[in-house]
Amino acid sequence: MTFNQKELSIIKLDVIKNQELLTEVIDRSRLQVIENSFDRSKIDMPLLNMDQFNAIEENDEQKQLLAHTIRRLRKSFDAKRTTYQIMKMVIDNRLAEGLNMGGKRGGKRAFGRLAICTLIIDAVKDFFPNESILVIKTYMSDWLKQAPKRK
Repeated sequence: MTFNQKELSIIKLDVIKNQELLTEVIDRSRLQVIENSFDRSKIDMPLLNMDQFNAIEENDEQKQLLAHTIRRLRKSFDAKRTTYQIMKMVIDNRLAEGLNMGGKRGGKRAFGRLAICTLIIDAVKDFFPNESILVIKTYMSDWLKQAPKRK
């Protein structure tokens, strides 16, 4: 066997191994998609009232469904627009009127201390990892402040 024939046989073996590895990776990814699928009908969006809001806050499965939903459905060209789109998808304007980030004025509920706020921040950070949490919270605060004007 000549040197070229040995190289050719090694290359053929490498191709076969790579094909087997690719097949295995594809099979694993198909299984992962099946495992990661979820039923979005179990969660009503946008949240229309405090009862729905509280139900999600108290239920870990609902929070996980919400997190999956917002990560799969929303991304825009910048962090501000993405934050606004997610907020619009999750919270109805009437509900947003009763929320603010700190909860200090007007008897409003402190959105910034809730798990839903953290889920939204995490989703925006997944899309825009270089964006600071403080800036994302500012976008959320601005969106909540504008709720009465969006009637």
